[in-house]
This record gives sequence, C-alpha cells and structure tokens, in this order.
Amino acid sequence: MISISKYVIPIVLLGLIGVGCTSTVSVTVMHPADIALPADLDSLIIVNRTQRIKTGSKVGNAIEGFFTGEPIAGDKNGVSKTLEHAINLLNNNERVTLVTTRIFEVPNINGTLKYEIPIRSEVIDSLAENHHADGVLALEYFDSDRVINGNRNTSESFVWTYWRLYYPNAQEIIDEFQLKTFGRGDYSYTSFIPTGYSSIVRAGTESADRYLKRIIPSWYVERRTYYTKGCEELKIARNQIKIGDWSKAKYTLEMGFQQKYSPKVLGRLAYNLAVVCEQLELLNEALDYAYKSAETGNNQAPRLILILKTRVDEQALIQDQLIRE
Repeated sequence: MISISKYVIPIVLLGLIGVGCTSTVSVTVMHPADIALPADLDSLIIVNRTQRIKTGSKVGNAIEGFFTGEPIAGDKNGVSKTLEHAINLLNNNERVTLVTTRIFEVPNINGTLKYEIPIRSEVIDSLAENHHADGVLALEYFDSDRVINGNRNTSESFVWTYWRLYYPNAQEIIDEFQLKTFGRGDYSYTSFIPTGYSSIVRAGTESADRYLKRIIPSWYVERRTYYTKGCEELKIARNQIKIGDWSKAKYTLEMGFQQKYSPKVLGRLAYNLAVVCEQLELLNEALDYAYKSAETGNNQAPRLILILKTRVDEQALIQDQLIRE
C-alpha cells in the first residue's frame, strides 16, 4: 500500500518554502473617483439635513431604544462624528477646498422620511453665495440599526445614509447616493451603550469615506507582495523596502538584475523592481519589469501585471478629474 504522506509532506514543505520567501508591504495608491466634478466646482460647504421632526415622546423613544439596543442619541452622535470625518477628508484632498469647517443645519421641513425631496434651490443658492462656495455637500439622511442575533444585541450596527452634492452654478444636483455601511463596536468597553455608540460611529465614518471617494480621486492603502530571498540583492532590498526607501531598493535590485542569476531569481528581482517602481510613480517602467518577470515563469507576475495595467489606464482619468479652474 502506498503511503499518501510520502507525497503530501514534500508538497506542503514546498508551499511553506514559497511562503517563507515572500513578505507584504503597505503601499498608497491613488484611484479615480466614480464621477467627475465640473472643473469650476472646487470649493464646498457642508450641510447637515438629518434633523428629524420628533413624532414621539422622549419616554417612548427611550423605551424603543431599550428594546432595540440602540443607544440614546446614538444617531445624533453618529451624524456629528460622520461629518467630522468628512471635514478631515476634505481638508486633506487634492481636488476641492473646504471653505469652512462649520456645518450648516438645514432641517428637513418635509418630514422625517422625505429626504428624497432635495433642499430648495433658493436655500442652496443663498448658502453658497454667502460663503463663496461653488458646491454644497449635504448629508440628507442618517439612520442606524443594531444587529440583533436571536434575543441578543451585538456590538454591531448598520447605518443608512443619503448624500447629495448640489451645484448652484448650474442649478443642478451633481450626484445623489445612498449607502448602507457596517460598523463593529469597540470591545474595549464593558457597557453595551459605548459599544453601540462606537459601532454607529464606525459605520457612519465608513459612509463618509466611501462617498467622498466616489466624488474625489483618493488615496487607498493596498498590499503588495515582494520577494525576500533568492540572492544577496533581494535580502538587502528587503530591508530597504521595509522602511520605504524605494530609491535605494531600486538601485539594489537593478544591480542584482544585471547579474547572471537563474531565471527564477531574475524573475523575483524583476517582480520586486515592478513593485518598487510603482511606488516611485514609474508605472510604465513597473509594467515593463512585471512583464519581464512573467517571461521567467514567475507565477505572481500575471496578477501584478493586471494591477499595473489598471493603474496606467487610470492616470489620464485621474489627471482630468483633478483639474481645477
């Protein structure tokens, strides 16, 4: 009888050896927005339209919150933190200027669930003109629900938000979008109320993050695999990549790529050069090295080629979306 372990163990060991030869590094890359803003829309103010008309008593609302697990004033706190996060993002972007960190309150006079009716144009025009803004970003709706498993409230929440971007110069709404986002509570708290607050806040800030990435080219944190073993240059470059010294890593890897190594090692060097060149914004050179790595039979290269081709194709769109007048 043939022992299966005789063949399985070497395969497992080979897999472990392959894993041990690679590591990952966090990289920041810019991707385009889902929509393009008009070039002359380069300044914004923020409006909060989530204030609701109260239809029940405070006691009734408190009882409802007790049974649903929703913390008292959880949505109000979530709105505040969500808009604070939006302010931070808008103060650190390359496309629009936030005119003021003040949040303008525009109550929804049409009722609690009538956010589908836009803010009146005369209100938008007045706000924009008085504060010298080209556009108005409005959080129109915010509502949370705790996640309930059976009879047990968890420290998780869903938040529904509705965003609109008004463009008074052309008397139009550039974009309107509804989001459902998820947040998990901070388990360092012992009380269910603090975790309820934190889960709503996390879902709300995720909504702000996702919406602003929809309208503004934004930076994303991604992971890239790179090789750490195979030759001396790969080992040296490993430490340079770890600390983000991309220029030195490029020089080290280029020195190795000129040596008479085996195709396998040359493929690893070319692959790492592709990763490094991407971080130096040398995207075409990065793509060239990725193809060279693929020619050696490197099985990681095809995926990197797809990533880099996408990034190369995105560059013209990003530049168009960043134009400001």
